[in-house]
Amino acid sequence: MEAHGQKGASEAGDEASAAWREQIGRILAGEVFRERDSLKRLLTYLADRTIGGAADGLKEYAIGVDVFHKPPDYEPQRDGSVRQQIGKLRLKLEEYYRTEGNRDPIQVELPKGNFRLVFEHRAVGSTTEPRTALSRWLPAFCVALLLPVACWIGWHVRGTSSPGLDPAVRLLWAPFLDSARPTVVCLGTPLFLRNQRFRVRDSRWNAIDAPETQAAMKDLSKKLGLDGFVPSFDYTGTGEAAAAFAIARIFAEGHREVAVSWGNVLSWNDIKNQNVIFVGPPKFNPHLHAIPVNLDFTIGPRGIVNAHPRAGESANYPRILDADENAAEDYVLINRLPGIDPSGTLLILEGSSTSSAWAAADYITRPAMAKELVSRIKSPDGRVPPFFQVLLHVKYKDSVPTHTAFVTSRAVNPRGPAMPAP
Repeated sequence: MEAHGQKGASEAGDEASAAWREQIGRILAGEVFRERDSLKRLLTYLADRTIGGAADGLKEYAIGVDVFHKPPDYEPQRDGSVRQQIGKLRLKLEEYYRTEGNRDPIQVELPKGNFRLVFEHRAVGSTTEPRTALSRWLPAFCVALLLPVACWIGWHVRGTSSPGLDPAVRLLWAPFLDSARPTVVCLGTPLFLRNQRFRVRDSRWNAIDAPETQAAMKDLSKKLGLDGFVPSFDYTGTGEAAAAFAIARIFAEGHREVAVSWGNVLSWNDIKNQNVIFVGPPKFNPHLHAIPVNLDFTIGPRGIVNAHPRAGESANYPRILDADENAAEDYVLINRLPGIDPSGTLLILEGSSTSSAWAAADYITRPAMAKELVSRIKSPDGRVPPFFQVLLHVKYKDSVPTHTAFVTSRAVNPRGPAMPAP
């Protein structure tokens, strides 16, 4: 590759700058950036400054005022929204070149640490190596700990030989493995507050714009005598990590690729055009609050709520905490639902803790458990309902799920209320 990103248009020449502008136009017109107006404005702005040779002196304050119409008294140290948008743009560029732009003649990157775009001219016919399941996790984990996992998944997802999927597992995952649509795993991302020295999380904070979050940020700064706390979504739970690992293994053995995103980045356009597997509760995957399907089982403040109890069922399935206030016993949901587009499918693995996602993923990916699940929800003719809810009871030791048992289920009618499973 020949890198030209270090020059402005006056140095690189009119021909190069015209090619760069053409590539920016190609990206802006793509599906990845559809309905992402704020990111389009940001990309256009950074491209203009880079091509004009003015990106080196660009400041976060100027981007906030020029692109996002911040007031003159805007303080980047207190308001981290510009940095969040820069992070989202970087991820969207990666997604674009992993999908529809993988044969484009010029690759545009936004390196960390500055606001100058880099334009790399690629050989005709070259493609961007698709990212494997784990390669998008790494910002959220300890790289040193999970590097062997990344190598394992990367090796398998590229299509090496495998013993094949258990029939019950394959039956449960058929809507994803047999679909022509791509699949993305969306990991729930809890909200943290951070500055240069501290990173803080309170389970009551989950939405940046919520008044209680804004008040908490101000109160925290006052109590600690520190300024500059900003929202951050760069971590996910160990349970979500284990669940994503198990899901990646299924796709590897099914010889299908799968991408990874996270709750604060995934767009409605992504959900419309792909099959999506949500890992984690609605408070960490905010799109789940707006999924238009009537469900009997939902997550409440203290556990699972059953809106329409059947004979032998409870109206509430509460979690039980140990002496350290970690979950000792819990109830977990597996929801397979219709997508926004009729041809799409959603899978939701959720509960009240990070270990809940791990337990749900184990139950739907391990052959013995999958076989039990199929036997519980299938109709007399052996068919599994296309859409369903499954309620599980889980026991934990040191946050590790050690025993998981089927409780009850519902077949879900996308046009009406949930129905009892056969």
